[in-house]
Amino acid sequence: MKSENSKARRVRAVISQVVFYVLLALIVLAAVFLVVRGRQSRPTFMFGRTFLWVETGSMKPTIDERSYVLVKEADGSPVEVGDVIVFPCPDPESPIYGSL
Repeated sequence: MKSENSKARRVRAVISQVVFYVLLALIVLAAVFLVVRGRQSRPTFMFGRTFLWVETGSMKPTIDERSYVLVKEADGSPVEVGDVIVFPCPDPESPIYGSL
């Protein structure tokens, strides 16, 4: 009986480690996917969030240039004074037209 309990404990430990590492790998893959997609023309939101790359110092001192930020998708209604927002540039004459 003692050996059965130790075997069961070892099996549970191995299963929990496998589950942990599989979930960790999925989280890392999702983050990499969002970062890569965020550097393209339009970001891909998963669960209402995405990563974006801040290229310039235009958001200093709050956010430094060459930083990644986690962005929450919003329709504009919950935005309050002091919130940091990003949006696509609508001016076709701008060198950053269509980017965020």
